Amino acid sequence: MRKAKKILFISLALVVLLCLGFLKFTKVSKVSCTSQFGPCSVKVEKFLSRVVSENLFTARSIAMSYLAREPLISDFSVSLESVSVLRIFIIERYGYIAFKRNGSENYMIVDIEGVVIKDEKESALPVLSVDEDLPPTGQSVKGEQLFGAKLLKTLSDAYGVSRGYLDKDSLKVEVANETKVIFPLSGDKDVMLGSLRFLLSRLKPLQSGSTIDLRYKNPVIRSNLK
Repeated sequence: MRKAKKILFISLALVVLLCLGFLKFTKVSKVSCTSQFGPCSVKVEKFLSRVVSENLFTARSIAMSYLAREPLISDFSVSLESVSVLRIFIIERYGYIAFKRNGSENYMIVDIEGVVIKDEKESALPVLSVDEDLPPTGQSVKGEQLFGAKLLKTLSDAYGVSRGYLDKDSLKVEVANETKVIFPLSGDKDVMLGSLRFLLSRLKPLQSGSTIDLRYKNPVIRSNLK
């Protein structure tokens, strides 16, 4: 019995040593990188090309370290496609809302989780204007800014709203028929949107140019016409 255990232990040790030797002495000949959208970006491909000719252990370590800190990547996997080919699959973050600080020319592109992924000179995304400073690339907007962003995206999908303004306690937008709407920055978004749909249906027969204020338990409707 003891002899059998000893043989098993030696066999396992040899397997481990062989695996370590394989990882240490086998060189990477190619890196295959894809994302949910297709081939990886030029930026990612360029960096990963650096690990070619490194041993598998070092190449995997370098690739994982880079992918983990790249703000445009939310998740990834690294595996062997063949003996010397490293296969990498990444989940790329994509633009959800564009934040624009008043007075700034740039748009901070934010993903659905609130992570700032890049800044651009222009954007086709719904734009949320703010007075406060925004976090740098790789960090996240939180709290009321994220709440306002998700609310604006829903309004964009439902009513084609392209812009919103976020101040200290509200989100202000304009929907169909020049109707202005003021939302609070907390609460149940579904309830707010349900109230908005109902009130807009009641406003249809009226002349455009009203303001719907949803910050109160009982929404307030004001006419903007003098």
